[in-house]
Amino acid sequence: YTDNSSPTCSGSNRKAKICSRPRACTRRSVSFSNLEIREHAIIVGDHPFCSSGLPLSLGWKHSPESTVMEIDEYENIRGPRKSGELLKLNHFERKNLLKRVAGLSETALKKAERKNRVIRQQMGF
Repeated sequence: YTDNSSPTCSGSNRKAKICSRPRACTRRSVSFSNLEIREHAIIVGDHPFCSSGLPLSLGWKHSPESTVMEIDEYENIRGPRKSGELLKLNHFERKNLLKRVAGLSETALKKAERKNRVIRQQMGF
C-alpha cells in the first residue's frame, strides 16, 4: 500500500517485506485451524544428490479420501518429531518402497537406475 501518512511497505506473504521505515510497518500473521491429510503416490524421483540407488518423490496422484482435523488435535496425536537422520532411507529401503508401494518391477527399477546414473554423470555428480 502507499499512503503519504504512513511508511511504504511492499512484499507478499511469500517474500520478505521491504519497508521504508521497518519499525513502523505493521506485522502480519497467519493462523491455521484445520488441516487435511492426503496420501500421495510414491514415484522415482530425480534428485541428483541421492548418492546410491534411486531417489523417492511424491507423485501428483493422491487418494480420493482425506482426513480433516483441527490442528490442535493433530498436534496432540502425532508422535515426536524425527531428526533428519531418522528420516533418511538407505538404498534397500527406498527400493523396497518402490516395489511394494509404487508397484515397480525389478526390470523397471534397473531401467530407472541406469537413467539416473546417466543423469548424474551428465551433471558431474
